[in-house]
Amino acid sequence: MLFAPTVVVVYRLLPGLVGNLSYARFFGSTLRMTFLFYLAMKAYTYIVTNPKMTKLYTGVTNDLRRRIVEHYMDRGTSKSFAGKYYCYLLIWYEAFPTMNEAIQAEKLIKGKNRKWKEDLIRKRNPYWNSLNKNVLGEWPPYKTLPPESS
Repeated sequence: MLFAPTVVVVYRLLPGLVGNLSYARFFGSTLRMTFLFYLAMKAYTYIVTNPKMTKLYTGVTNDLRRRIVEHYMDRGTSKSFAGKYYCYLLIWYEAFPTMNEAIQAEKLIKGKNRKWKEDLIRKRNPYWNSLNKNVLGEWPPYKTLPPESS
């Protein structure tokens, strides 16, 4: 029996943003395969929002799953902007091969106004659905929470 090869199409991400970056989109299980590809990347730029979607926080990390859980654990605390405004719902992210490229993207996004950021989010996530469950595999993060200290 012959098996059809996996079809891979390469798309540009954020044209003109930070060089010649691209990602692979696998037909069939697009979201899962795309995220598996992203896991192989080394750095992420991301945008989280609060439940009312009135605040946006842009950040950079080398571990997107861990960072989402950290934002969730810090919600309601005054030690950070994201914590103070309950920003823990992931609504956009981009994977990069190096941290330097992710930081460049973060700086570019942080320098833009809210409308520009909203347009960026809508291009990939038109309804601003939370991506937390897609990235973590569960939401809320019961299994991925750090162990409680006694």
